[in-house]
Amino acid sequence: MPSENNISENKRYFKKQLDNWTNTVAQNLTNLTKSQAVVLAMMSLGMIVAQSCALSAISATLAILLKIKYDNIRQRIRELCYDSKDKKGTKKGIKRTQLNVQACFDPLIRWIVSWWQSKQIALALDATTLGLSFTILMVSVVYRGCGIHVAWTILVPPSNGRTDTKGNEKGSWNKEWLRMLRLVKAFQEISLSSL
Repeated sequence: MPSENNISENKRYFKKQLDNWTNTVAQNLTNLTKSQAVVLAMMSLGMIVAQSCALSAISATLAILLKIKYDNIRQRIRELCYDSKDKKGTKKGIKRTQLNVQACFDPLIRWIVSWWQSKQIALALDATTLGLSFTILMVSVVYRGCGIHVAWTILVPPSNGRTDTKGNEKGSWNKEWLRMLRLVKAFQEISLSSL
């Protein structure tokens, strides 16, 4: 059984790593608010320590390491991607801000390219349909056989009362693919100027 001294030492070590990672996230994803950078850093570092992407595992790990209530940390992570109207509370009378995921794409791509050591970058475009209801379009940088997702969109059926509309109907992707392909072109320009 670990001693109280070891637990305190682990907590201090984790807190230092979390502070360093939070600074790194904030410096590279400059469009994030301070609280968004903190929660994103906690979530991503929590995934590594918990060796899981499950919200419950990340929350439990962070609750133990940071001595924060499980429900509090779980709610903070969940609300990171909520619309501002769906977030609880206000901060000094100001409504909570909404994370603009698409605004993160360009800084994320630049961050990845800044670490790139090759003269070539492989991109993968993927369309994944889930059931017959919606489709995820994704752009990934391929690194050592794995895809690092740098941009994505989710196509959902319109909510005009129709239940038979599918995210994989012919032509339903066209507008979004064009937008994603413009992103790829911008990525190529960034990549070429950075290498």
